[in-house]
Amino acid sequence: MNSVYNSVSEVKIRILLLLEHSTHEYLSSDLIAALDFITVYGKEFGVSDRNLHGDNRFKYSELPSRRQVVSQSIQTLVLDGLLSISLKNGFEYKINDKGINFVDSLESLYALEYCDIVKNTFRKYGNIE
Repeated sequence: MNSVYNSVSEVKIRILLLLEHSTHEYLSSDLIAALDFITVYGKEFGVSDRNLHGDNRFKYSELPSRRQVVSQSIQTLVLDGLLSISLKNGFEYKINDKGINFVDSLESLYALEYCDIVKNTFRKYGNIE
């Protein structure tokens, strides 16, 4: 059985939501993966009162596979024209107008909760490079 959590489809949406609220112009895929992890497990990092994906004692074992899924998701988002690329500091990404239009069409409780937490993530960890 395939898990809906951390599938390429779900991660693509989370990346768009994260980048829409980013305090940086562009982010690397590794930083996107780290900030997404912090947001999903916000309770562990002091940015939420709960973890979006529940309490999981094996959550840190997700990190290596998350980097791979984030990379695959970013490639798809670039090909779909929802992200722009900068090569100034290596490969870095930002959401573009088409991506913002897509995010604006989302109407789910999960997306709203993710956005609330990602704002706190950027407040607390937005200065990391």
